[in-house]
Amino acid sequence: MNYQDNYNRITRINPSIPAYSVQRNLENPNILEFFGGAVGQDGFGQWGYSNWNKLYLDGGLDWADSFGLHNLSVLFLGKASKYYMPWDSNNTNTPSGVIGLVGRVTYNYNECYLLEVNMGYNGTEQFRKGKRFGYFPAYSAGWVPTNEKFFPKNQWISFAKIRASYGEVGNDLLGNDRRYLYLPNTYLLEQGGYWWGNTGNTASDYYQGVAEGTLGNPNVTWEKVKKTDAGIELKLFTDRLSVTYDYFSETRNDILTTLGIIPGIYGVESWKVPPANVGKTSNKGYEIVMGWADRIRKFGYSIEGNLSYSKNKIIYRAEAPNPYYWMNQTGFSIGQRFGLKSDGLFNTVEELANRPYNNYTSNKATLGDIRYVDLNGDGIINNEDVAPIGYPNFPQYAYGIKVRLDYKGLDVSALFSGTANGSYYINPGLSMPYYKYAGNAWQWEYDGRWTPEKYAAGETSTYPRAIFNPTPSENNFLTSDYWMFSNDYFKLKNMEIGYTVPANRKVMKQAGISSLRIYVNGNNLVTFRNAMRKLGIDPETTDGSTYIYPLTRVFNMGFNIQF
Repeated sequence: MNYQDNYNRITRINPSIPAYSVQRNLENPNILEFFGGAVGQDGFGQWGYSNWNKLYLDGGLDWADSFGLHNLSVLFLGKASKYYMPWDSNNTNTPSGVIGLVGRVTYNYNECYLLEVNMGYNGTEQFRKGKRFGYFPAYSAGWVPTNEKFFPKNQWISFAKIRASYGEVGNDLLGNDRRYLYLPNTYLLEQGGYWWGNTGNTASDYYQGVAEGTLGNPNVTWEKVKKTDAGIELKLFTDRLSVTYDYFSETRNDILTTLGIIPGIYGVESWKVPPANVGKTSNKGYEIVMGWADRIRKFGYSIEGNLSYSKNKIIYRAEAPNPYYWMNQTGFSIGQRFGLKSDGLFNTVEELANRPYNNYTSNKATLGDIRYVDLNGDGIINNEDVAPIGYPNFPQYAYGIKVRLDYKGLDVSALFSGTANGSYYINPGLSMPYYKYAGNAWQWEYDGRWTPEKYAAGETSTYPRAIFNPTPSENNFLTSDYWMFSNDYFKLKNMEIGYTVPANRKVMKQAGISSLRIYVNGNNLVTFRNAMRKLGIDPETTDGSTYIYPLTRVFNMGFNIQF
C-alpha cells in the first residue's frame, strides 16, 4: 500500500522593471534603438492549492516449481489506485480510479520449449457501466532447437532461438479535456433570454434561456492495441558472432477521434459533437542487431551494429470528404506535416506574370519570392494545393555502431549513431529575418538570399529575397516544403578512453584500493553527415519551436574507485 498527500502554498512577488520597445535602426541594422522605459506597480500575490492525494494498493501471489525437466510458474496480482486533485478543472471535483487483475503462467521444458500466457482485466471510471472493464490477453512462445537432443554440438551454431508473441493492451487515458464523455448532453445556463408578456419594461419580466452544450457519447470505451512480434536469435562460431532479428506489427483500434464527417445540417457545432472510438492506425517495422566479439591473448575487441525501421500509417480518422487524396491525413503517417509544394523562386518578370493566383496572399509576390505549385491545375493556390511535405520529424530508420578495444587495462569504446528518412520544419520564427524590427538574421539567410545580381551571374540562391520585419502571412513564409530540411545524420555520438590500474600493484595494496579506473569521454564529438549543420540546429531535437538548441560537445574526466 502506498499513500501520497501534498499541499502547496505559493507566494509570488513581481518587482516592476522598466519596459522598453525595441527596433533596429533602419540605416544601420546593427544598432538597436530602445523606446519607453515606464515603470509600473510591484505585484504581490499568495494562494494555496487544495490537497491532492493518491492511494495505491496492490497484492499478489507468486508460485514457481520444477518437476524434472518441467518448469512452471504462476503469478496473480491485484491492484487499485485512487487519485484526487480537486483544483484540476478536468477532474470535476471527483476522484479518478483504476482497478485491475493480472494473471501470468509460464512454462518451459528443459529450456527448449517456452510458453507464457498473460491475462489482464482492468477497469476505469472513465466509461459507463458495461464499458468500464476490458480484457487484455497476451501470449508468447519460443523454441530453442540447440537444446534438442538431436541437435549436434558444433562450433558453427552454438545457440538458436525462435520466438513469437501476440498481445493486447488497453488505454483509458484518452487525451481529451473532458471527463465522463459518456454522460448525457450538457446544457449552458444563463444564455440569451426573452421578455415574457407585453410590458417588457422591467428586469423582472426578462427570463434567461438555456442552450444545448456538448453532446454525450454513452458508447465511449477503451482504445485497444494489438501487438505482434516474431524474432530469431543466433550465436555462431563459438559465440563470437551474434545475430538478433525482430519483426513487429501493431494495430491500434477504437482510437478516440473527433468526428469530421458530421454535416452542418445536423444543427450542432463541431466542438459540441462528442468524440467516438472510430480511429485506427498501424505501425510496422523490424530491428536487426549483429555483433562480433573475440579475444586474442591480451587483446580484446568487439563490434556491434544495429538497424531499426518503423513506419506508421493512419488507416481511418473520420475525416470530412476532400476532393483530392493529398488533402487527407488518412493514408499518411502520424505526424506528417502538410503544406504547399515549392518550385524554386521567381527569377523573371515572365514567371511572375504567368503565376497562379495565390489566395493566401491576395496574389502579392515579386522577384525573389517563393514559387508554389498548383497541384490540381485550377490556376489558384489555395487549401486544395496543401499536401504532405517531407517526412515526419521522427525518422523511419535509426542505426548505430558500437566498437570496443581493450589491452592490458587500457580500453577504448566508441558509439556511432545515425538516422534516415526524417525531416525538420523551420517555422517562421526562425526563417524570418529581423522579426518584429528587432530579430536577428542568420548567416545562412544572408549568404543564401536571392538578389538580381546573383541570378544574373548564374549563382544559386537558397533563401528568398531579404525582407525587413516580415510576417508569417507573407508569400515567403507560408507553410511549405521550402522550409523542410532533412534531419538525417551520422555522428560519433560518444567515445571513452579508460585505464584500469592492476589490483596487484604495490601502491594499490598499500592504499587499500581494490579497483581503480581512470577515464575521459566526450559526447557529440564529430558529425559526419547533417544537412542542418549550417542552421546550427541539433538534428536530434524536435521541430516546431522558435527556440532551438545548438549542437554541443561535452567532455568529462573522472575515476571509479573501490576499497
